[in-house]
Amino acid sequence: MVANVLGMHYADASPDAWHWLLASAGVPALIVLILRMGTPESPRWLVGQGRVEEANRIVRKHFGPNVVLEADSGEHFSGPGGFSRLFKPDLIRRTIFNCAFFVCLVIPYFAIYTFLPSLLKAINLSEGSGADLLLNAFLVLGALLGIWLTIKLSRRSFLIGSFAVYALALFALAAAPASAPLAMIVAFGIFTLTMSAFSNLVGLFPPECFPTEARACGVGLSIACSRLGSAIGTFLLPIGIAQAGVQMTMLALVAVLVIGMIVSIAWAPETKHLTLNQASGC
Repeated sequence: MVANVLGMHYADASPDAWHWLLASAGVPALIVLILRMGTPESPRWLVGQGRVEEANRIVRKHFGPNVVLEADSGEHFSGPGGFSRLFKPDLIRRTIFNCAFFVCLVIPYFAIYTFLPSLLKAINLSEGSGADLLLNAFLVLGALLGIWLTIKLSRRSFLIGSFAVYALALFALAAAPASAPLAMIVAFGIFTLTMSAFSNLVGLFPPECFPTEARACGVGLSIACSRLGSAIGTFLLPIGIAQAGVQMTMLALVAVLVIGMIVSIAWAPETKHLTLNQASGC
């Protein structure tokens, strides 16, 4: 929401304003980088590397002297990790699933919200209506709602249901006539709320789907694929609007969401009640 306000007030301040607006994103990134310095290594990963005493020191420091690692924790590692581990027969389906659902989630999000002011104008929702600020408020509300739904729902039902609502809301937005701005705002609001709530799963599904020795690589590959998807969506949206129009571009994004839902129905595991030990064998 802060970025939205800054963009509205300073995007046209000077010909080079967009450079500074893009560069400003480096400030919170730098703050997070500083805060993360000194983050300890995963004790379970250290045990898997044979660095048991180092793992125990971290556990004692952060959890207290009365907490110890399980004596058999190293036995849960099924072999060497690395990216090659992700494409073994027992993990390849999970690898494809995590990359696919992540990509299908972010393509519409980055495509639409990168060009939100232009898109609102294209569907006859002017900046003066306050629609962009309202939608950003829905992002915050959706994030909080998503935390609650993550606790209440199973992973699969939350994922598949979110893709369905996400796609239906975007389809309604594409199908709504230009003479019905209220219907467009409602559809856009549901789309935004669902997308924001749904985004909570990207921090849960990949870590829960991979065993400890492959978790870092699995999560890293999923995120890397999502960044590729966000870049593709951001690049193609203005081209799609110029060549095919807003409605057809929206329908293409709906198709992306339907693909994500189909992949989730076919391959999404249920990981909500698994422990780290069970993640390698579920």
